[in-house]
This record gives sequence, structure tokens and C-alpha cells, in this order.
Amino acid sequence: MSYQTLYTWVKKFKEMGEVGLEDYRGKPIRLQTPRTEEERLRQENARFLEEKKDLIAEIALLKKKMEIEERLRSSKDSALLTFSEILKP
Repeated sequence: MSYQTLYTWVKKFKEMGEVGLEDYRGKPIRLQTPRTEEERLRQENARFLEEKKDLIAEIALLKKKMEIEERLRSSKDSALLTFSEILKP
């Protein structure tokens, strides 16, 4: 074991106790147990950014659905179905 590794572990232990020695390598931020208030806020921020991304995608999909339904409604061809009718089982 190198001096640097030991020094880092001792420093983490002094700052955060046993929880500071937990191994989080390779885990996404959202799956980590926050050790400090800053980590908790970073984790919460990452979760909010994911939710925002999902909502933006959902809005885009709904706009496209409305656009397609409007185009089908305005069409003179009565044989065309609305988007909702196409999706019904």
C-alpha cells in the first residue's frame, strides 16, 4: 500500500468517519448514499436534471401527437384514423 493511499484514507476517515471509507467507484451519483450535505445536494440536482430531461421528451412527444392528429383531422380523406384510434388495441 502506498503512502498516498494511506494518507487519503486517514484524511477521509477524519473528515467523515467510517462512511468516508465506503467505495463508490463506478456507481452513478443517484445510487450513492450521500456522505455530506454537498453530496446530497449534488445527488438531488442530478435527479432533478434527469426528471427535466424526461419531461422535455414527453412534451415533445405530445406536441408531435397533437400535430399528427391535427393533420389527420384537417385531411379530406375520411378513411384516415386519428392517432388515438390507431393506438387503440
